[in-house]
Amino acid sequence: MNKDWKKYKIDEILSQTKNLIEIKPNETYKLLGLRLEGNGLFVREIKQGIEIRANQLNKIKKGDFIYSRLFAWKGAFDYVRDEFGGCFVSGEFPTFEINNSIIDIDFLYFYFNQSKIWKEVEQYCIGVTKASRNRFKEQFFLSLEIPLPPLAEQKRIVAKLQSVKQKINSIKQLREKQEREIIDIYNSKIDKCFQKTNKKIAISEVCYKPQYGYTASASLEKIGPKFLRITDIQKGEVNWESVPYCYCENPEKYYLQNNDILFARTGGTIGKSFLVNNIKHKSVFASYLIRLSSKSNILPEYLYEFFQTNSYWIQITDKQTGTGQPNLNGTKLSNLLIYYSEDLEVQKQILFEVKRIKKNFNLVLKNLYNSIMDFEELFPSLLNKAFKEVI
Repeated sequence: MNKDWKKYKIDEILSQTKNLIEIKPNETYKLLGLRLEGNGLFVREIKQGIEIRANQLNKIKKGDFIYSRLFAWKGAFDYVRDEFGGCFVSGEFPTFEINNSIIDIDFLYFYFNQSKIWKEVEQYCIGVTKASRNRFKEQFFLSLEIPLPPLAEQKRIVAKLQSVKQKINSIKQLREKQEREIIDIYNSKIDKCFQKTNKKIAISEVCYKPQYGYTASASLEKIGPKFLRITDIQKGEVNWESVPYCYCENPEKYYLQNNDILFARTGGTIGKSFLVNNIKHKSVFASYLIRLSSKSNILPEYLYEFFQTNSYWIQITDKQTGTGQPNLNGTKLSNLLIYYSEDLEVQKQILFEVKRIKKNFNLVLKNLYNSIMDFEELFPSLLNKAFKEVI
C-alpha cells in the first residue's frame, strides 16, 4: 500500500445513527428501498401509518451512509442524497454518520461498489437462506477495514471516477435510444408485412370460441395430467419436464394440442401469448390462461406472429380506464381484428418475410446489447484500479 494511504476500521470513520419515530395512523410515510449492485436508494412505496405493521421507522437524513442488512452481499449500499432526506426506512437498513474530516462520502460509496467487497461482506452474513435472509449485521460492517489516501487524493479519485461514469452513462443512454429506435422500426416493418393483405376480419372467423383454463392446485406428485400455468411460460418457452401436475375430473375438455395459442389474462404478462408445440405429456392449462384454437383457414404460426404485433397490442390496450394497460378476456379476444388473406400461400409468404425481418432484428439487437454490456463492465474494472492506487 502507498505510504500516503492508511487503513481505518469502519467504526473509526462512521458512527451508527438512529432517528426512530413512532408511526401515527393518519400520517403518510415515504418508504425507501435499496437496489442491488450499487444502484442506490429508491422510493419503494408511500403508505399511511395505519397500513404499516411496524410501530417505529427510522427517519433518515441527507449525507448518512446506508446499507441493506439482507442484501449487502449483493451490493445494496448507498448514501442519502438530497431527494431522500426525511424519508423512512425499516430497521433492516442501518444508517451511519460519517467523519467528513477523514473520508469523502463518494469515495466510501465507490469503495462499497466493488464486487470484491461484496464477496468479503458475504463471508460475514448470517441467515437461514442465502437468497432472502442473509443478514449483514452492524458489528461486522463496523469491523471492516478500508484503505484511505489523504482527503485531497480521495476527492481527486472521486472526480475521475464520476467523470468516467458520466461519459459511460451518456454512451449507454445513446445505445438505449438506438435500441428503442430499432424496435420502433422493427414493429413498423412487421405491421406492414401483415397490412399487405388489405383485409381485416374478426378472430372469431378464423378461430373457435376462446376457452378459459381449469381451476386446480398444482402438485409435484403425478396425480393427473401436467398443469401448465402462466409462470411455467418463460421467454416464449416451456420446460415441460418441470411443469407440475393436477387432479382433473374431466381433463379431455382441457387437454392442450400442438398449435393451440395460450394467452395470459392476468398479472404482469396480460396479453402475452404462447404457441403450444412439442407436447410430450397429456397436459391441461390453468384458469388464468385463455386457449385459442385456429380453424383450417389460417396458419397457427401466422396467427401467433400477428399476436406479437403493435396492431394487436393497440387493440387490447384499455384506453377507457386511462391507464393504458392491456386488458384481455375471451369476448375481447374473439372480436379482435386481424389482417387476413384466404390464400394460405399468401399467409406463408408473409410469415417468411416476418421471420426474415425478425432474424435480422435479433442480430442487430444482440450486437447493440453486447456493446452496452462492454460499457457496463468497464466501470467495475476502473473501480478496481482506483482502489489499487493506479488511477
